[in-house]
Amino acid sequence: MSGGQKQRIAIARAVLKSPKILLLDEATSALDSESECIVQEALDLASVGRTAIVIARRLSTNRHADVIAVVQDGCVLEIGSDDHLINRSDGLYSSLVCLQRTTAHLPEGETSSDTVQLGISSSVNSRFSAASPNSSDRSITLASPEENVDDSTGMPRLPVPSFRRLLQLNAPEWRQALQGSASTIVFSAIRTTYSYALGSMISVFFLEDHEEIKNKTRTYSFVFLALSLLSFILNIEQHYNFGAMGEYLTKCVRLRMLSKILTFEVGWFDQEENSTGAICARFANDANVVRSLVGDQMALIIQTASAVAISFTMGLVIAWRLALVMIVVQPIIILCFYSRRVLLKRLSSKAVKSQIDSSKLAADAIANLRTITAFSSQERILHMFEEAQAGPRRECVRQSWFAGARMAFSQSLMICTWALDFWYGGKLIAGGFISAKALFQTFIILVSTGRIIGEADSMTTDLATGVDAIASIFVVLDCVTAIEPNDLDDHCLELIVGDIEIHGVNFAYPARRDVVILRAFSLRIEACKSTALVGQSGSRKSTIIGRIHRFYDLVRGTVKIDGRILQVI
Repeated sequence: MSGGQKQRIAIARAVLKSPKILLLDEATSALDSESECIVQEALDLASVGRTAIVIARRLSTNRHADVIAVVQDGCVLEIGSDDHLINRSDGLYSSLVCLQRTTAHLPEGETSSDTVQLGISSSVNSRFSAASPNSSDRSITLASPEENVDDSTGMPRLPVPSFRRLLQLNAPEWRQALQGSASTIVFSAIRTTYSYALGSMISVFFLEDHEEIKNKTRTYSFVFLALSLLSFILNIEQHYNFGAMGEYLTKCVRLRMLSKILTFEVGWFDQEENSTGAICARFANDANVVRSLVGDQMALIIQTASAVAISFTMGLVIAWRLALVMIVVQPIIILCFYSRRVLLKRLSSKAVKSQIDSSKLAADAIANLRTITAFSSQERILHMFEEAQAGPRRECVRQSWFAGARMAFSQSLMICTWALDFWYGGKLIAGGFISAKALFQTFIILVSTGRIIGEADSMTTDLATGVDAIASIFVVLDCVTAIEPNDLDDHCLELIVGDIEIHGVNFAYPARRDVVILRAFSLRIEACKSTALVGQSGSRKSTIIGRIHRFYDLVRGTVKIDGRILQVI
């Protein structure tokens, strides 16, 4: 819609509300003279019987007001009716009226000989008007480019995410990758060593010699202290290296996306998935998700894999019979840890999701506070907010019962597996196959490993999110713009004279191809002369300027500058 059409809709909304006080701030500024007269008559009728405050630069808009206040530099200089103020020959209002009349009725001979005014009458107005989609004589079949569209969703298909291409962007940081991976593997070995030392420490309390207990307790205390210092150093090195990798990747992705987006044609931004909010979200979210995927998640994968390998190896070396049984039931322990974390996270996410509608309502109310206050809709908004909260409240209570039951089951199942481990370990001790010390060492090592694997559940959701983010990024990087701004094959004009010729142009916006904006439009603009485009509001005057800018490619026709087609310049 044009500015005038939007303004008429805003006026209609205000009048239909039937307010006691009507505020009109430049209400007809975007309208042409004919539309202004029609709308002004309607406003004059709507102002009867109510207080109306009118602000306008066009004095014709204020002519029928009961009282006119002339404001300059923040002060009221004159006040009175139109007849009273216009009769004051030395008054400011009278001088403004004379000035506007003089400007509107310039003698024909005083117009510049270099100015050509194009009056667009109703007989040729069809060239500028939008074709109705229901009118067969104005419809034009527009060829749309073939897109890789998903039949089920109607949205363009995203390319298959390529982690290899993503890692290639991070190739310059290979030293940080090696150092971070090495520190992660060593840290996993330290965690397993800690579990081994903890099992040994527990067995110390079963000794009968008090001096031996003191000596071994002191020894293991120093071991724990050394492990803590090593863990501190290795964690710093691990997170520094992977964090540096992620930040370098974020910088690289954002720079490449921005440089690519700046080359796209204007029509690309008209698509719903390429709105300002969506592009900002890609810069803010997708790059950060990829950074987390390459940095944090890569460290987590290496840490989990190395911890499993080291723990299983040590368990089999210490007590292979007990280790085999525990490895068999390990999936149950992992499932219990995983389900407990997922249940808590899902319960929290459902609570947040259930509040989305009410949050949107509150955000819209705050963003449009002036409109709500102007129409006195505070009570209605509060009532709508209370209704939006009722459903989520009931759903949260119901979900809490189910989550509690599932969590109780997973907790009891995990304790049952521990009971099996201790029972079988006791049988092995009674048979003389292992010692109590080996039982505690193997049990703590493998149980802690199950906890590590269970806590890695965030990796699954982050990987799924990361896959979508990678696809979204490469959609932008692999996109080929329809209007290449830096095409070396195009002709460069060393000197532009300024002769413009528009011939047989049919145009429709790419986002609305069924609505024809310009139909068989032709115009010649001579060099070194001024050409005025005039017409009713919504007659697509600004659209013609956009074609000269080549914001969009034409459906049919040509635009030439100095005899050369605009597309090849």
